Amino acid sequence: MDIITHGLTGIGLSTTVAAATPSSWKSKLWMGVAGGFGGILPDVDVISKWGSFDATFGKWFNLQQSGNDIFWDTHWYSHHVFTHSVIGALFFAMMGAVLYLAYGKLMKLSNLKRVKWYALAFFMGYMGHLFEDMITPGGSWDGIAFFWPSAHFTGGWGKVWWWNNYDLFLIVISALAINMALIMARYKAALFTKITVVAAVIAFIIQIERRNYDFNHGSNKETVSKELQQKYLGKNIYMIMRKVDGIIPVAF
Repeated sequence: MDIITHGLTGIGLSTTVAAATPSSWKSKLWMGVAGGFGGILPDVDVISKWGSFDATFGKWFNLQQSGNDIFWDTHWYSHHVFTHSVIGALFFAMMGAVLYLAYGKLMKLSNLKRVKWYALAFFMGYMGHLFEDMITPGGSWDGIAFFWPSAHFTGGWGKVWWWNNYDLFLIVISALAINMALIMARYKAALFTKITVVAAVIAFIIQIERRNYDFNHGSNKETVSKELQQKYLGKNIYMIMRKVDGIIPVAF
């Protein structure tokens, strides 16, 4: 799944946390930031694909493999391993909480009351990323190391291609927009934001099951993905999304 959908999913999930707290608008905004950051952070492990990785990290740590080989391998620091696990999610959530408390003058009561919500928003965004990665092709890892340090990898179901999932993106951004409106309206937002997320998850599952194609096998997978997108969205919406895709300078 692309990084934009991951990030927006994290923000969308964090709205349920923000709606459930009596915090200020500023605090609610930071919960959204925390959720979005949690949604993109698992892919920090793609640093091994960085062009200068071998000359920097590879040299500093005397790594025996190139960054590209590390990326596709199953070391704890490879892609889809530690950072794509529940332990990784908890670790980064705790690290973020500790840094926040340290920055906030060592555990002021007001900080203690807020940090749990920020950590929860971050954790939900992080977990959203992991579940979205489970439905993509297995790659060389055969899924993600969800239960790391267990050697068992989970997911890799190949329900969708790694990107061009415009219908799923539209579900995510629609749910996010609805929940933001609900929070602003302040009418039973704690309840209705959760209902929106549940409805979005159901719609998400329906769409991935409609594909009826195994992206772990076959050829021209990206072409098939695009053809399915046009089938589900209709030509007009699909072409709009293709134009948006062309404008955005990252994989989408």
